[in-house]
Amino acid sequence: KFLTDMRSHKMLQSKVAEVCWYFTETREQFRLRGDLIMVTNESTDSGLILQRNGLWKSISDSARAAYEWPAPGSDRAEDADDEKDYKCTADIGSVSDNFVLMLLRPTYIDHLRLKGFPQKRSIWSMSDDHSWEPQ
Repeated sequence: KFLTDMRSHKMLQSKVAEVCWYFTETREQFRLRGDLIMVTNESTDSGLILQRNGLWKSISDSARAAYEWPAPGSDRAEDADDEKDYKCTADIGSVSDNFVLMLLRPTYIDHLRLKGFPQKRSIWSMSDDHSWEPQ
């Protein structure tokens, strides 16, 4: 899961993403690619809404406050007073309309084991019937 601001340029980009983890101790790399599910204030799936609300409650007050600041990438006055101009005035007890939970639904997994020789790679893809098939 990832968090972003509804006003961010990310919301206009591709709804496909890839994440990669590398574990130094085991020398393994996992690459997951898939579709992003955007959970916004307009979402209707009750389970996803519960996840979004729960995540909102779990982040810090200062993180919640950032969703009420000016839009990401917007111009900032040179004489802006951070304490005054960027203080959250919204009720942070309720989820900001700008808060987006992004969930990655994997459709492709690449597992690379770098330890040993030869290195081993396993790849799986999601089939049309939603089962994992080795490649």
